[in-house]
Amino acid sequence: MIRKLEPGDVRKTCDPASLGFESTESLEAPSSIIGQDRALKALQFGLQIQNSGFNIYAAGLPGTGKMTAITAFLERGAKDKETPADWCYVHNFDDPYRPKALKLKAGQAVQFQRDMRRLIDTAQTDIRKAFDSEDYSKRREATAQAFNENRERLSVN
Repeated sequence: MIRKLEPGDVRKTCDPASLGFESTESLEAPSSIIGQDRALKALQFGLQIQNSGFNIYAAGLPGTGKMTAITAFLERGAKDKETPADWCYVHNFDDPYRPKALKLKAGQAVQFQRDMRRLIDTAQTDIRKAFDSEDYSKRREATAQAFNENRERLSVN
């Protein structure tokens, strides 16, 4: 039998009182990635590999919650593990194309970065002061005068 549908006929509704909570803020996040059993098994397998040189790649449409789900999964797993060391790459003055790696205790990389920034700022200020000082100007003029005297003496002979 064919009949004309009303808007209420094509819309599924539910009584909010039947849900058992007032607001979603009171709910805990799911403990797994819902509906992605294969992806979850692949993620667990990838995380069990202890050798270096392996990566995990997650594919999917943008805006589907991949990053949020994977981050939550990793954070839950990381609670039981030791915090890894911080790694910093610094300039190698012997070979600028091969930076040196520094292994620091967990959480120290940010402080190291701040300390290096402060060192560079202080060095720049102190070097400017040194070259702007009266002592430096006098020594520079004395060196230039000695150079000119030697040049004149050599050109006369």
